[in-house]
Amino acid sequence: MINDKMLPALEIDSTFFFMLPVTIIAGNPQFLYTPNEVAITEKAAKRIFGDQSPIGEQTEKGETITAIIKNWEGHSNFQYDILALEKKKSPKWDIQ
Repeated sequence: MINDKMLPALEIDSTFFFMLPVTIIAGNPQFLYTPNEVAITEKAAKRIFGDQSPIGEQTEKGETITAIIKNWEGHSNFQYDILALEKKKSPKWDIQ
């Protein structure tokens, strides 16, 4: 959520860019490796921030926007306005 607007988010790892051609328009790809950093689509950035740059702004979860990515134009079941580093969860092998 940014400025009280719910946005669909997708948690990814660095291999995501090898599967889908995502283009970074502004900022840097560091969000792929750094927790609490995210990228936002240009459509969502324009809707929420207007002509102001969202780089450096915070989400309600305390994540910093470090990149603007091109809107996805192709067919996909993965709808997103925010891309964030996957939160590693430790497996619970003892739970059945």
